Amino acid sequence: MATRAEATSTIPAEPALISQRSSSGFVTLTELERICRAQPSNYIVEGLIPADDVHVAVGDSGLGKTPWAYQLGLCVASGTTFLGHAVKQGRVLYYDLENGREEILEVGRSLCGYLGIRSFPPEFLVLRDEGNPVQLRQAIEAHAPVLVIVDTLRAFRPSAESKNEEMASFLGECKRIARQFHCAILLLHHIRKPKADDPLSPLETTPVLEWLLQAYGARALVNQTNTRIAFDSPGSFSHASDAALVVKSFVKMRGESGPFYLERVLHEGEPVGYRRIVGSQLLGNKDQEAAFRKLPDPPKQFTFKDAKRTYGKTDNPTRQWLKKCEAAGLVRQVDRGTYEKDAAIATVDPQSSEVAEVSGEGSCFERDSSSVQSEEGLKNAVCD
Repeated sequence: MATRAEATSTIPAEPALISQRSSSGFVTLTELERICRAQPSNYIVEGLIPADDVHVAVGDSGLGKTPWAYQLGLCVASGTTFLGHAVKQGRVLYYDLENGREEILEVGRSLCGYLGIRSFPPEFLVLRDEGNPVQLRQAIEAHAPVLVIVDTLRAFRPSAESKNEEMASFLGECKRIARQFHCAILLLHHIRKPKADDPLSPLETTPVLEWLLQAYGARALVNQTNTRIAFDSPGSFSHASDAALVVKSFVKMRGESGPFYLERVLHEGEPVGYRRIVGSQLLGNKDQEAAFRKLPDPPKQFTFKDAKRTYGKTDNPTRQWLKKCEAAGLVRQVDRGTYEKDAAIATVDPQSSEVAEVSGEGSCFERDSSSVQSEEGLKNAVCD
């Protein structure tokens, strides 16, 4: 009879044995651990969008999802930090099925100027829509992107909205493609129109998975995607009066994050991009703000027990408070049970902070020959 130590041995199985078992569809947890070490999962956008899967971003029409998605795509294509998230630089395919060429160029030029990108990134490809969008597998196989953005799902695959079976089949197809080619696929979608006797609940005060039940069409879109991102207009949250969007997300195995708030940055009165609003006042609770100020400043770190003692609450309220601090960009988890304040933004006062002026120098606002050449490249970028 095997001893307890033998029964729980973590000696990795031989690769040949793993291969043999994998071919039958099953491996042990120890073997899975070895596979994960050899092939670690990775994020396209750290903490938000994992590779090898399908994700959805949901919000009302005209709210500003498209500029947000273009900012995301341009950041990934250029290796620029996206709203505080590190990115994995790589090629991006953008299926823009909603806007014309001039609108695409306008948002691209504005965002590149705001992000400090001198010319349109060559790794950002936008679909030249001629009525028949190139199929996902064909486009991904041809261009090897790390991120594909579909704007919008309704325009790309309208039949998927109608039934859960149709949606599940479409998402299954997308997942197989994402895993085969090691990319992330992000679908932009909209919410249903509210009825007079059934108003929509505000995202700020509603758990994100509950709020996402307002997404139009088949429920499978929310149930069978990995990261679900929700956009809404801010309500009466007094500390975020400049916000244009309130955002929450839910990532499988990680849970809910947010709310956090985005404001539109203006250049000569025109919106050019999004900036995350930060500061302890985003907590919206005087006791939580006071407790945050008592936490040790960088470079000193603190533990969950330290936070619990400072906040004066039990485990679950303390955990929710720390998650709220993380969503506000005030705190980051550096290890299991260990945290630190964000040295760059933890002390920012959102009421007095100023947005850096967007300069035309060295950006796409400067209409020199290199910018014109890049603009022409974006016009002609195709997925076929």
